[in-house]
Amino acid sequence: MLFGKEIRSKIVLASGSLQRFNILKQVGIEPIVVKPCESCEEGLDKNLGPKEFVKE
Repeated sequence: MLFGKEIRSKIVLASGSLQRFNILKQVGIEPIVVKPCESCEEGLDKNLGPKEFVKE
């Protein structure tokens, strides 16, 4: 089971950086791709990002 920083370092937003995704792949980490849920896609907080995620 992964906790805190470990999980956060593996999460890549679907709308996020492809570069970050590729870097994680290169160092042998399987990125967790998440996309914002439908209901919060409109009201994204620019600093915090969406409050809920749905795993693709």
